[in-house]
Amino acid sequence: MDQKYKQEAATHHDIALAAAMAKMRAPLVGFEIMNEVANWFGAMAYTKECPIEMGIRGIRSYSIGAEGTVNVMRLIIARELLGKEFLPTAYTRTG
Repeated sequence: MDQKYKQEAATHHDIALAAAMAKMRAPLVGFEIMNEVANWFGAMAYTKECPIEMGIRGIRSYSIGAEGTVNVMRLIIARELLGKEFLPTAYTRTG
């Protein structure tokens, strides 16, 4: 994206859209992967002795808390695709 932005092949909006899409998808895919790994380990995966348990908690925090929730990323994607005039007024206020 840096190269495209420098070459003026991508705008700020293109970059914001791509970043929001990646940030929305990554925690969901990560959680699916951690769930599959937990299936391999069985009940051991949910014990404090197994690092899988910590991984599941960690990846889950990205979809519900840290770095913007999945729903916030959806709003950003909608803003970039549709324009801010289509968002609820609570999300379009400035200052």
